[in-house]
Amino acid sequence: MRDEDDAGQPPSGGPSFVTHVGGSAQAFVAGRDMVFQGPGPRALAGLPTDYEYLIGRQPQLAALREFLSASPDALSFTPVALISGFAGSGKTALAVSAARQALENGEFAGGVVFVDLNGIGRPHNGGGALDSALRSLGVRQSELGGPVAERARLYRSLLHERGREHGPVLVVVDGAEEPEQVLPLLPGDEAHKLLVTSRRMLAVPGARVVVTGPLGSTDSSLVLMFAVERTGLSPGRVSFSSRTADFLPDLMEECGHLPAVVTSLAAQFTQDPGLTAGALYGRLKAAIDSYARGGPANGPLLSVVRRGFDETLLRLGPEAAELLPLLALAEGPDITTDQVGYLTGAGEEDLRSALADLAGHHLLVEDPIGSDRWRLPGFARREARALAARLPGPVRTAAQRRLLDQYVRMARTADEDNTGATAASRVELRVGRELAKEWFDAERHNVVAAVTMAIRAGLDQQAVDLALPVGRLLLDRHLLKEAGACTKAGLAAAERIGDRSAEAGLVNLRGVWLIRLGQDEKALGLYERARAIYAEIGDLLGQAKTSANIGNVQYARGELRLAYAMLRSAAVDFRELGDTGNEAEATRNAANIMVDAKDYESAHMLYGRAVSIHRDRGDQLGEAWALEGLGDLFLLLENPQEALSCFGGMRVIGQVVEDPGVLGSALYGAARAISMGKPRQRRQAQPLLKDAVVLLEAAGDRRKLAAACYVLGVLLYEERKYPEAHAQLQRAGLIHLEEFGDEGAAGGPMGLMVAAERAMENRGVGKKLLGRVSRVGHRPAWEVPNVRVTSFRPGPWEAED
Repeated sequence: MRDEDDAGQPPSGGPSFVTHVGGSAQAFVAGRDMVFQGPGPRALAGLPTDYEYLIGRQPQLAALREFLSASPDALSFTPVALISGFAGSGKTALAVSAARQALENGEFAGGVVFVDLNGIGRPHNGGGALDSALRSLGVRQSELGGPVAERARLYRSLLHERGREHGPVLVVVDGAEEPEQVLPLLPGDEAHKLLVTSRRMLAVPGARVVVTGPLGSTDSSLVLMFAVERTGLSPGRVSFSSRTADFLPDLMEECGHLPAVVTSLAAQFTQDPGLTAGALYGRLKAAIDSYARGGPANGPLLSVVRRGFDETLLRLGPEAAELLPLLALAEGPDITTDQVGYLTGAGEEDLRSALADLAGHHLLVEDPIGSDRWRLPGFARREARALAARLPGPVRTAAQRRLLDQYVRMARTADEDNTGATAASRVELRVGRELAKEWFDAERHNVVAAVTMAIRAGLDQQAVDLALPVGRLLLDRHLLKEAGACTKAGLAAAERIGDRSAEAGLVNLRGVWLIRLGQDEKALGLYERARAIYAEIGDLLGQAKTSANIGNVQYARGELRLAYAMLRSAAVDFRELGDTGNEAEATRNAANIMVDAKDYESAHMLYGRAVSIHRDRGDQLGEAWALEGLGDLFLLLENPQEALSCFGGMRVIGQVVEDPGVLGSALYGAARAISMGKPRQRRQAQPLLKDAVVLLEAAGDRRKLAAACYVLGVLLYEERKYPEAHAQLQRAGLIHLEEFGDEGAAGGPMGLMVAAERAMENRGVGKKLLGRVSRVGHRPAWEVPNVRVTSFRPGPWEAED
């Protein structure tokens, strides 16, 4: 038996190629003659009008140039390529541009066959697409007939003959819907190429795939400007250069950054030359908002931006069609497959099939590929939200509740303490907590957005349940902007439902947030409010936590005696209530107060007790911060060896728990201890400080980062490395000034920065001056500062309900 797809070889009944006899074309197919009365007209230069403005598609165009120019012996060779993208993404423009460039380079001397299938609007079977190609190759309409397989052999034979006489042929199929339309058009030999465009990711064996996704904001704006210019209107007449150009990014977002949609929108400026981008955006936004609330889905503007959606939705399978509006209920920037499962309640097999269907129609993007994280493009999210608004209320609420409940479970696990756990179970709990923390770090943007989602859905209890642990986790990570928004929204929800315990907890968190912003007076007012609520509801633990927070504020205000009494009282209350974690934190903060009060013996005892409590309960992070306080104390007492021992233990913990804040703080402390030695030892501190700066930046501890930059700048200044010193000192000063408004703390680094500038301006004078100083001893302003940073980290009393 012979493979029926073989081309150019005679079957048992006769040859399968075209010959010309006396002006007639004759083909022998499957053992029988097909005689044509003269060749029909050929269409081998049938590309449509070239698109003038192909913007933002350089990578895709380069990939197609490589495909079209590749020889059969190249490793990357394939005879077929697929351009796939949503309606209006510029597939045809890209295909035509690539084809014309190939023709200009002389790569397809046999010509181009262009088969226009008109996308989804006009269905074609494989035979219809094939017949269109045969007509372009000179076969008359009256001569078309027979099974698809026979016509496909005729098509390959005609290509073979054309290639032998004139050269390779490029076949461009625009708007294919199904693989069955494309497969019969695969060329029979490697000389010819097939280029296909489709709104779907068609399964074409061996095809090189080029995706036309949304353009960037700048490229979208350029497409609009050029399209308007082409009409004869200048950009100035449509106010592109005026203040209303600020609306261009929003306007492009509503267009989905799809070039054909943007080009169609340019007609609005043609119809009204005085129209501004701002006015057009207002009209479009109003139409979209009306549609999202259940209004009509048509209209002059909506029909432009909704191009292709209705046809695409009809092509989706039932599972994908049901999934699309549910995806819009999740407010975050992306969503994992597991989270989609909670949102829908569907099984994994059905779920993955629906996700693949949506992705195949370019309504969903896996970003990055293989990550199992899915993102709705802007144009698809707009449509999905409109569909979600049309779902029955109970369906929406049930889906959101399922997802929120999972977020709450994971956030609580990441935030919860091990108080009351046995020694055997504590390790297991800690492992679960660390895994949950990794989950939170990966999902933070989605989880924070979920608080807003809960409130919009009228699920205030879920919003409160989520805001409490998420707010604490954000404060732990020094993410103050997100923490402020999250706790504010959660507090409003708690007040609406009358949850006094949650209200007090969120008020407490708002106080911690204000302290981080340096607004101690406002924080104190919130703490007093929280303590009053806890007293009202009889929550002794809550009162103790708030008392500890008040003690911290008093400490920051310099009221050392009041602060110490408050913290020691809180520590006793924690111990009596069996909360050893909070007891250790209160004890550590009381030790900080004793340092400032110059009662170093009491401070040493309290730090030691805090280290012991944390170690006994297996709290490595708490032990690390207590060791930092003890190390700072030894530095103050000019005992660098003991300090190094403390910071060394802290460093080991930081490596074990992989916490950049702990590790960076340990290196910063160790560098200060080393810098107390001889000049050679001081030089050894520089690489430690450079590593500390990187780690503290990653941890988000800005105050300690500024302190580390200051110390590093001083050491670099001593080494006369003025440019490097200047950069570190400037960074330290700007953090203090711009982020904390602390002019006093900024004075040291800024003053030495000026000295570094002068030394760089007059290097010789600077060298002589430093030489004189080195003989008489260091000036106090240039000494390595023993900058002790008390980070008011949320202790467990700020990290629990």
